[in-house]
Amino acid sequence: MEIKQIQRLQAVILVNYPLVAILGVFFFEEIMTKVLISGSISIKFKEIPDEVFHSINKMMSQGFEILIGDAPGVDSGIQWYLQSRNYTKVTVYYSIEGNRIKPRNNWGFETVGIVGSYGDRDKAMCEIADYGLAIWNGHSKGTAANIQRVPKTRIIKVEQEFSRKPKIKAK
Repeated sequence: MEIKQIQRLQAVILVNYPLVAILGVFFFEEIMTKVLISGSISIKFKEIPDEVFHSINKMMSQGFEILIGDAPGVDSGIQWYLQSRNYTKVTVYYSIEGNRIKPRNNWGFETVGIVGSYGDRDKAMCEIADYGLAIWNGHSKGTAANIQRVPKTRIIKVEQEFSRKPKIKAK
C-alpha cells in the first residue's frame, strides 16, 4: 500500500471511527449481517411456502450469515435446502442438556452448543441476530418468542389444521 493510500484510509477511519483512531488500533473485520431463521417443528418441508425460499435466495446472494436451530421440521428442512445450494455461511445452534451433547439435525454446517434448554439456545441466537425470518403456523410458542426477541423479523405464515382428539383414559 502506498503512503497516500494509507493516509486516506487513516483519514476515513478518523472521521468514521474516532475512538479506534485515537487508540491507534487499525483493524479490518468483515461485518456480516446475521439472520435467524426459525419455525415450527410441525411444519413439513413440502409445506414451506415458495416465498420463504425466495427470501433465503436473497440472503444467500447478499452473503448473509444464517443462524438456525437443530430441530426437526423447519430447521432441518431449511438446513437441507441451504446445503443443497452449497451455501456455507450457516451456523447450527443446539442445546446441550442431559444426555444431549450434539445436534439432532445438522446437514454439515458449523455448530454452536448452548448449555441449557431449547429456549436458552433460541435466546442465544436471537441476541446476535440482526434480522429474523419466521416460518410460523400461529401455534408454536418457541417461534412466537423468537419473533418477540428479534424485532426486525419477517413472518411468513403457514396454514395448518390442528385436530385435538380427546384423550381416552384407561379404566
